Amino acid sequence: MKSLTPYLQQLIVESSLPLKSVEADFAIDSSGFSTCQFVRWFDVKYGNDEDWHDWIKMHLICGVKTIIVTGVEISRRYENDSPYFKPLLNTSATNFEIREVSADKEYLSANNLRLTLMKGAQPYIPFKLNSSPGQNTTILNRMLYFYLYHQEEFNQHYHKRSNVETTFSMIKAKFGSKLRSKSDDAQVNEALCKVLCHNICVVIQSMYELGSLRSLLAKLLTAHELKRFYEFMGKVGISHDQCRSCLEDFITSIYEEKFDCTFPCLSACSRS
Repeated sequence: MKSLTPYLQQLIVESSLPLKSVEADFAIDSSGFSTCQFVRWFDVKYGNDEDWHDWIKMHLICGVKTIIVTGVEISRRYENDSPYFKPLLNTSATNFEIREVSADKEYLSANNLRLTLMKGAQPYIPFKLNSSPGQNTTILNRMLYFYLYHQEEFNQHYHKRSNVETTFSMIKAKFGSKLRSKSDDAQVNEALCKVLCHNICVVIQSMYELGSLRSLLAKLLTAHELKRFYEFMGKVGISHDQCRSCLEDFITSIYEEKFDCTFPCLSACSRS
């Protein structure tokens, strides 16, 4: 099961690429997913043993316009959020041109601010009440000054972070907030599958909301490296236009909940 994890993470990244030209502003956050296992706690106040559901923590980065997830990391409970900022941002920066990144105070550090600026993006991470200027942290000092004396402008960008909360809400509402798997590796894979299903729903919805289905489908096809797919289909006598027509019918059938497992358009193409 553990060998499946990197493939699921890569599928999540690939499923976000159709919206590569749409997203430029991103938000990062984490949320917990409960499991079917229990952990035992000792209540100091009353001296009683209590059973609580165990949980894992999902860290993700998403675009704030379409709430497409562009990177995911899974950790055990109580792990700090800040160390996961770097891998999430690096994954997204590989495929997207990032303009700004918003995150809550848990991700505040000079290294995270510096990394965001190195990626050509503007970080919007609020400071804590006890934050103060330092001697050897020029970047931190500059961002603290901006945060303190340009609150209105800062908040306009920072409040885009609420979209990552919407992302978690959608995933849990559609696919559940509990994990049924028992082993640790299976729980990670199950959580990643929820995100992958979410991305597929977002891509299909974006096709209808952001423009005509045919034009966006063409962008989707050119965004992916489908050379091998076209070469294979060409060997059986199916042209590029026929492939796109089949995929368009397929996606339309999913959106309208009229999916036919026989996929008749492929059969028609194979006979032509």
